[in-house]
Amino acid sequence: MFFERGQKCEPHPDFFDDKFNQERGGNRMATVIMYLSNITRGGETVFPLSEVSS
Repeated sequence: MFFERGQKCEPHPDFFDDKFNQERGGNRMATVIMYLSNITRGGETVFPLSEVSS
């Protein structure tokens, strides 16, 4: 994914809950996020439903 300044990806679930995808293998076992840049500001990843505090 690539975002210009001010763009963002809206919060979304990373799983399938519909019959079509469940019948074709279901949900992922893991999600991997790799950051391929060295920016010092912006670019945060947030998990709004996580109960873990930083």
